[in-house]
Amino acid sequence: ALLRGTQIGARAGAALGAGAPPLALLDANATAFDLEATISLPADGAAAAFGVWALGEVVGNALFQMNVSVSAAGANGRTARVVGMATSGFNPPKPFKVDYSFALPAPADTLELRLLADTTVVEAYVAGGRAVLSNGPFVAHSPLWGQAWLASSGAARVDARAWAM
Repeated sequence: ALLRGTQIGARAGAALGAGAPPLALLDANATAFDLEATISLPADGAAAAFGVWALGEVVGNALFQMNVSVSAAGANGRTARVVGMATSGFNPPKPFKVDYSFALPAPADTLELRLLADTTVVEAYVAGGRAVLSNGPFVAHSPLWGQAWLASSGAARVDARAWAM
């Protein structure tokens, strides 16, 4: 919280859904940001899947990509799976794929996400740090600035706030 400057994004109860375009989470592009989001999982206990992108002018050229899926609620609760993958922009080029699976603590009706990004790296924390991804260094752009987006395969809501760093 000490690194946070001006708030550059706020979304309260923003709707996500299948077929909807990815939701931009920042009000303006930034060279460095701290983003916190709480995603409401389907109230009926159905499975959910989300895509997260960061650092790019549009989703298609984002340097960071992460997919998060959450199983349907069952007798043993819910399980989350987080897959982070490389996109273009690494210096030097390197393969990157991270795949985590973990149980979500009950009642598992929300999923927390935090992204810290600047011109060299993106760090992502899912479910209070149960999954952690760090991705970089990136090729220097002039300047490297970015946006963050969130999309869902089903009905969900997100509350998010972002600050410049």
